[in-house]
Amino acid sequence: MFRKYGRIFFAALTAALSIFWIIKGLYIPATIVLIGVGFIVYGYLKSSTVYLAFRQLKSGKLEDAKNTLGQIKDKDKLNNEHLAYYHFVWGYIYFAEQKHQEAITEFEQALKGKIKTTHDQAMININLSSLYLKTGNKEKAVLKLAAAKDLKYKKALDSDIEALEAQLA
Repeated sequence: MFRKYGRIFFAALTAALSIFWIIKGLYIPATIVLIGVGFIVYGYLKSSTVYLAFRQLKSGKLEDAKNTLGQIKDKDKLNNEHLAYYHFVWGYIYFAEQKHQEAITEFEQALKGKIKTTHDQAMININLSSLYLKTGNKEKAVLKLAAAKDLKYKKALDSDIEALEAQLA
């Protein structure tokens, strides 16, 4: 994935190449490249940098995800789904930085938004349960863990749920 300026440079370079080919009468390659540039621009505008930050988070690159989210100047312009994942990624970043109150705020905001999968919703609830336990709010920790268990999730979360259940017992 390209960073913001890399994407702009690539789009400008390929657009210039297409214009050169049109001048030379090579319409088919120019059209194909322009369609490709169109897909790149559309993907950037549709998915924004939130999707890139989410992928960086999933691959363990927290600092990259933080820098990528920092490129977003006005989060209020994001659609509901992107805004939810924006908060989701910030929640993880703050959790990793031991900023528990900020992480709770971000995860709670994410749950209010349009999180696509029940697995992602379960992950958020598990993290909230852990955070509430760390901040001494056992009652909310139990509620969030129960909410996570009520959702459909992948087996990879079973160990996290079992560990939290043991801590809450």
